[in-house]
Amino acid sequence: MKKLLLAFVILSACTVFGQEIEKPNTTTVDSTEMYQRKNNSISKNRIIPSLGYILQQDNYIDANVLYGVAGCDNIFCGMAGFRLGLETNLDKGDELVIAPKLGIEASNWIFVTRLSLVDYIKGSQSELRILPEVGLSFLGLINATYGYGARLTATNIDNIGSHRFEVSMNVSFEMLGALFGSRKK
Repeated sequence: MKKLLLAFVILSACTVFGQEIEKPNTTTVDSTEMYQRKNNSISKNRIIPSLGYILQQDNYIDANVLYGVAGCDNIFCGMAGFRLGLETNLDKGDELVIAPKLGIEASNWIFVTRLSLVDYIKGSQSELRILPEVGLSFLGLINATYGYGARLTATNIDNIGSHRFEVSMNVSFEMLGALFGSRKK
């Protein structure tokens, strides 16, 4: 099951990042194409902050930035890109865990997939994990995911679970403007 989930996340990310649609170069433009051009609001090369809450063996908070594309056009509404982030359990003293992570994300109207490499650090211990996640998305803005963190090192930090649930919010003004902005008729 773990290998199937990992393969699904990788395939989804490759599909999203590997496609680019080009319009043919025409000299005449009909009214349908003018409407499509006017309502195309996909923004490339955007930095999108994301905040989240993670429930695994302990409670964690999560802060990320996504660098990629976001917005809506005639067939796609969502975001996709590379993620750089940090999660922590905010415990004081010896139980503090800090986890920098690097990954990719693709989310649309309904679904979200992520694949991250996370390094959990607690004192002098370090536990490296690969983390595929899948879940439901509300317009690419609010995501609820399930993930399984597979250990890549022999270290086992005690307050990190393998199974995790996360609720996160992508703060994308491009998406909000594309979804709820005024439309001229």
